[in-house]
Amino acid sequence: MEGKDKYPLITVLMPCFNAEKYVEQAVDSILNQTYSNLEVLCIDDGSQDETLVILERLKKKDARLRIIRNEQNLKLITTLNKGLKLAKGDYIARMDADDISYPHRIKLLYGFLINNNLDLASCNVDFLNMNGKRLGENYLKCHSQEEIELSSYFFTPIAHAAILVRKDVMMNHFYSTNEEALHVEDYELWTRMIRNGIKMSNLSDVLYSVRINDESVSSKFEHLQRSNFVKCGLEHQGSILGYEPEIKHARIAMNRINNASLSDMKKGFELIDEVYKKFCNGKESSQLRLIIILHKIDILINTIKLLNLVSKTWAVFKISGIIISNFGKSGVRSYLRHKL
Repeated sequence: MEGKDKYPLITVLMPCFNAEKYVEQAVDSILNQTYSNLEVLCIDDGSQDETLVILERLKKKDARLRIIRNEQNLKLITTLNKGLKLAKGDYIARMDADDISYPHRIKLLYGFLINNNLDLASCNVDFLNMNGKRLGENYLKCHSQEEIELSSYFFTPIAHAAILVRKDVMMNHFYSTNEEALHVEDYELWTRMIRNGIKMSNLSDVLYSVRINDESVSSKFEHLQRSNFVKCGLEHQGSILGYEPEIKHARIAMNRINNASLSDMKKGFELIDEVYKKFCNGKESSQLRLIIILHKIDILINTIKLLNLVSKTWAVFKISGIIISNFGKSGVRSYLRHKL
């Protein structure tokens, strides 16, 4: 890339733990970026397989790879915070050791961040299975700062492993070590950043592949992750409403349903509308309304899958009404095609 002085050093922070099967492909994908002024900081978090051996071999081929070894497994959050302190770059990019970055990922995100005067940028992603087969593309519901802020009250609006962020922003927003942030460190971080006025947006391009791994946190600690997500979301919803909603209604509004009565389902939907009305403050837009419509569709689909016959019946009528009244909207039609 022309003139390294024009393009600042970017540190790619990649924690690695027992990642021998995928780490070489992940490292190669980030070293082969069209943006070349990189420091790829791989922190081996006490791996017990060949991860460190592979990293050392790759380092001999490319001096931009920097390896740190945790003598014992410090877990993800502590390792990420350690990496932030060790990073030499002016910007931080994230990368998981079993994922793949598209070749233009860093260059496009950097240009997007600079041109739009952002603090943090991410992008759309697609998904791979454990054998590398492409499973499909994520449907990105929120793009602009305003859309991300609204979405953050109900679901995670940013793809964590795909981010590019100013280092000074991260140095003021370390990952939380509180118990309530365990396994939802990204969602807790985004909501905290949003409340602190950090500027962020999503690029619609698919620039990153997330591997669906049976050993992932989402698979192994699903119950705790869901519980902590709701706790973080309660605090975030409370910040806009001025009171903390009932947890059973907030759980529905965040599509973290485990068991709910029909009455609770209705109150969960009322909570969504209350947050939306408070957020818009009389300045409703079609794109913000679309986010709410799509989110309600997701909740109703889960209701049909998970709850009792009464709630299922209500959900079928509700989703039918939403689809019929909004089918003229291209965003609704494209989302339904994606879901189906």
